[in-house]
Amino acid sequence: MRPLLLRNFTATSCIGKGVAATLESLLEQRSGLASCKFETVDIHTHIGEVAGVDEERLPDNLRTFDCRNNRLLLAALAVMIYMRADIIILGKIAGYKAAGIYSAASQISEGCALLPMAFLPALFPLLVRWRRKGPEFYHRQFEKLFLGTIVIGFSISLALTLAAPLLIPLLFGKEYYPAITVLRILGWTPTFVFIGIVQSGYDITEGLTWLATLRTAFGALINVVLNFALIPIYGPNGAAIATLISVVCSAFLLNFTQARTRPVFGLQLRALLVLPVLFRPLRYE
Repeated sequence: MRPLLLRNFTATSCIGKGVAATLESLLEQRSGLASCKFETVDIHTHIGEVAGVDEERLPDNLRTFDCRNNRLLLAALAVMIYMRADIIILGKIAGYKAAGIYSAASQISEGCALLPMAFLPALFPLLVRWRRKGPEFYHRQFEKLFLGTIVIGFSISLALTLAAPLLIPLLFGKEYYPAITVLRILGWTPTFVFIGIVQSGYDITEGLTWLATLRTAFGALINVVLNFALIPIYGPNGAAIATLISVVCSAFLLNFTQARTRPVFGLQLRALLVLPVLFRPLRYE
């Protein structure tokens, strides 16, 4: 039998959307099961429901195929495009040597970006307790949480930028020297990935997971468009720039476009500016 080489894959289930979230749940031995809440069923049991699937909608020309399984596929596809479009497009336009250079740097930046996911299980109960104490306390604590996340993310990004000339040759060899510049660009994605992961807790407690899926889809679209525009000019560095911009948009800027996530944008902006959080508390009516 001829072996089949799988270059990329994804996984979406009740324990997480994407490979990274799935791995994190497996490592922490979380099942993802929850009490059955179907409106037409009254059974004392647990189900593995994927958050945000009910809010997914297929295009109008595919409306006859609308069901939970296909909505799940749409959500998984958005995550897959968002995470791997850069490598696929780079390989097709600039060649797979360039894709290998980019992949080496992205493995390091993505590994650092996964660090906060280990704290998610402890975060959700904490957010629920904060929410019960009123909106002012809730948003103030969230603002501090964003600030702490940004400080940690900035420290990691700065460390990756400075250590790139040492990390790339050490981990991959001298042949991957061009990946140093790529890592210096991608090294700034963890800062915004971190605040995106923290916001996932807000989205869940406020019932806004469908907006998170929408932001991911728009982030994937921005990533694809920028890759086609920048890769022919800058090669792997262009793919890195496209990824950084798309992450900034999906985790931060796109929050401004929706009324229900605009308060989060304000909290993130103040945290990024640092000083307003420390010396000028927000006032909530």
